[in-house]
Amino acid sequence: MKLYAALKGYPSDLMSKEVHKILGLIQLESKKNSLAESLSGGMKRRLMLGIALVGESKLLILDEPTSGLDPEARRAIWDLLQSIRTERTILLTTHFMEEAEYCDRIAIQDAGKILALGTPKDIRSMV
Repeated sequence: MKLYAALKGYPSDLMSKEVHKILGLIQLESKKNSLAESLSGGMKRRLMLGIALVGESKLLILDEPTSGLDPEARRAIWDLLQSIRTERTILLTTHFMEEAEYCDRIAIQDAGKILALGTPKDIRSMV
């Protein structure tokens, strides 16, 4: 994570504190000295989210951030994304309508064409 923070231009004197904070947010503090290859699939998914978050990125582009996670881990990620949505712009893809409900705007796409665009309330009223 320090490498990614450095690539994003994050100040080196603040890097350890930032990485520690992010590890706490993604609930991987106990794995801070583990190699990524030794992590479970769900832990790797959370690590990738942590890499996106590190360095105070203002724009997060997430491709199915909770895919393959158990319901408890999925809920923890949704709660985390909810807690940071006022500080960052989050663009994500998902197959879970429940996950899309956390978004301000939803676009439903099929074969590269947008079929519906609006707030979660707008989308529910279309169905």
